[in-house]
Amino acid sequence: MFGVKPNKQLEKLINHLLSLNLSVDMIFLTGDVSQDMSPESYQYAATQLSRFKKVTFWIPGNHDDFQTMLTELNKSYFLQPAAVLKKPTQTFIFLNTKYKEVDSGYFNKEDKRLIEETMASARRDENVCIVMHHHPVKTNTPL
Repeated sequence: MFGVKPNKQLEKLINHLLSLNLSVDMIFLTGDVSQDMSPESYQYAATQLSRFKKVTFWIPGNHDDFQTMLTELNKSYFLQPAAVLKKPTQTFIFLNTKYKEVDSGYFNKEDKRLIEETMASARRDENVCIVMHHHPVKTNTPL
C-alpha cells in the first residue's frame, strides 16, 4: 500500500514498544486494521496485538469490514469490541463512526444518546473520553 508494508511496520512497532517495557493497562484500536478486509489481515493483527497480553478494545474504521473484523478479532481473548468501558476514574465511550461504504464518518442519534446518558451518569470528578475513528467535525482535509 503506497510502497509501505503495513504488516512489517506493525510488527516493527510492536517489537519496539515491547522492548521499552512500558506499563500498559489496555490498548485502544481505532480502526483501519485492514486494507483488503480479509480474514487473514485481521488474524495477523490479532496475533501481533496479543503479544502485549493486554486487553485491546476496538472499533472499526472505514477500511474495515465490521463482520469479518468481529469474527476474527473475537477469536482472541485479548481483543474485545467496545461500547462503554468504565474504570474507577474514567469512562470511555467507543463510537463506530463507519457509515456504509463511504470514507467520511457518521455520527447518529444513538451515538448522541449514548454520550448524553453516559455524561449525565458520570461523577463530577470522572473523566469521560470519546474514542472514535473519524474526526468529530469536518476538517476539510483532502483524504
